[in-house]
Amino acid sequence: MMFLMASAAWASTWFLQEELYFEVRPPVIGWQKGHQSIRWLVEWEPGAGPLTATLCTLGIDPVMGAQTSWPANTLAALPALSRPATLADGQFSMGPVSESLGDQDSDHDGNPGITIEVTHPRMGTGQVYVRQTNHLMWSGRLGADGVVRGTVDYTPDQEMFGATTWWLRMGLSQRKHPSAPSTFTLSPLPPGSTCLTPAS
Repeated sequence: MMFLMASAAWASTWFLQEELYFEVRPPVIGWQKGHQSIRWLVEWEPGAGPLTATLCTLGIDPVMGAQTSWPANTLAALPALSRPATLADGQFSMGPVSESLGDQDSDHDGNPGITIEVTHPRMGTGQVYVRQTNHLMWSGRLGADGVVRGTVDYTPDQEMFGATTWWLRMGLSQRKHPSAPSTFTLSPLPPGSTCLTPAS
């Protein structure tokens, strides 16, 4: 995926990039560091109410050799999100919000919750069916270059409904990382900018 930037002067379109750190605990093994990088296209005019964020990319680092990914129909099921945001005297804040996906068969694949794929070089590939809830609050400062930079108070919560293989049925816990700070940047873009999703 990539961003296309129109030639007109930017006003209310932004690129939000989040680097979110958390901890995960596979069965038997202790807590491990997790990281995901999320990119959003944002429509927002400071002072005019909440912003609207549309998902562009989601990348998750492997944990203990296991690569987690969201299938295309799961990503497509994520609606544009509305988040309360303010920018005053150079200080930016957004949230707090609790955003949940998977209360029902959100990706319409016949399985409960949302479907997430997990691939391990020794254990193989399987799917888990979960409800994913994220609790977030953003705090940052506007720089001289027009970019907002700051930190994210991020706590993930995942409830599992089922899985296709025995090793995934053992479950996976998630929690807020006690020391690694999650960060974000909010950069202005020209009006009409879009994020394009290539065919899967």
